[in-house]
Amino acid sequence: MDWEQGYGRFFGGFIHDTAKSIFASAYPVLLNLNFLF
Repeated sequence: MDWEQGYGRFFGGFIHDTAKSIFASAYPVLLNLNFLF
């Protein structure tokens, strides 16, 4: 149980960091698209 919790927390944190960095790079692009159209 402990191992599953630790693994889930590590994997969840990895997904969270990846999504945050993707959002951080995509957000300015979305703003630029709003200015273009």
